[in-house]
Amino acid sequence: MNLIAARVIFTALFWIGINPLAPNDKFESKSYLMPNVSFLIDEGFAEGEIRSGVVIREVAPDSLAESLPLQVEDIILSLNEIEVEYGNLSELLSNRGNQYTTIAIERS
Repeated sequence: MNLIAARVIFTALFWIGINPLAPNDKFESKSYLMPNVSFLIDEGFAEGEIRSGVVIREVAPDSLAESLPLQVEDIILSLNEIEVEYGNLSELLSNRGNQYTTIAIERS
């Protein structure tokens, strides 16, 4: 019975729609269920500076990233002078076609 109740509750929550956790404040959330970063900082669960960019966690062997000077823990700040934010990196890469791409990185 508890499993059925849990399934119904979670199905209802996801059917209603919940915004994912994102490192920016594009949506207003005052919920512990799916908080934004500002809410986490206000409640004392996180601290520090909110920065843009995407951290490279792994460089696959024989990949384009390996042939470039990209390393693990580098932060990709922009592609073709467009700021990289949470969730838009794949979109920016797919929209470039066969054009040259300028990548701004920060090495830590």
